[in-house]
Amino acid sequence: MLGVEPVVGDSFQTNVVRTNKYSIITFLPLNLMVQFTKMANCYFLFIVILEWIVIGTADAMVSLFPLLFVVGVSMIKDIIEDHSRFKADQEENDRNSHLNYLGQTKFSDCQARDIKIGCFVKVYNDENFPCDLILLNSSLPKGISYVETKGLDGETNLKMKLARGEVLNLAENDQQLFKNFTNARITCDMPNSNLYKF
Repeated sequence: MLGVEPVVGDSFQTNVVRTNKYSIITFLPLNLMVQFTKMANCYFLFIVILEWIVIGTADAMVSLFPLLFVVGVSMIKDIIEDHSRFKADQEENDRNSHLNYLGQTKFSDCQARDIKIGCFVKVYNDENFPCDLILLNSSLPKGISYVETKGLDGETNLKMKLARGEVLNLAENDQQLFKNFTNARITCDMPNSNLYKF
């Protein structure tokens, strides 16, 4: 579960997952840029331009068709892959979570996209973590929790995580959690890419 003083303003990212590269508007320019970072496509474009402008032959159009075919097939493949990523993101963002906004007296169901910094999140056994969390307590003795990090680092073995001893007695049940952590303040690192240090 997570409990921090809510941050006012837009200084932090939302909990929305977005891994697709393109939108409808940006697909054509960005994908063309990607296509022509490939040396083979640049070479064939150079040949077409050379035949068309410098040599001035009608065969330039014949040389253009293989380039258009290769670039077109690659673009179609990229559209399909990007759409798959978009659908996976939507599934992740729509995943059911159990959330308590500061000031509420119970947990309510919401979507993972609605989680904000400062919320308490309850995660049940075998559920995915909907966001980065600080463990305050667990249903296991001494605040022990076993976490699989396959989605982050590819490792399938369970890693043991412990809640801090100072907070275990303050978060034994939901009512204690809401009472004791209403004005809690946690000072920690800003978001970064280091998975193994907090």
